[in-house]
Amino acid sequence: MGMEDKLGRSIRMKKDTVMETKDGQKIIMHGDEVMRLDNLLKEGHTGG
Repeated sequence: MGMEDKLGRSIRMKKDTVMETKDGQKIIMHGDEVMRLDNLLKEGHTGG
């Protein structure tokens, strides 16, 4: 899974990092999808 930093750039996450969704669910990251996220960010898809 990939994430974006506060400046909107894709960043690498460490394996087994626990993330929390807006509704309180917890997700454990197992893979690295930085390249996929980087392409989406370049196309104008951003979180927030």
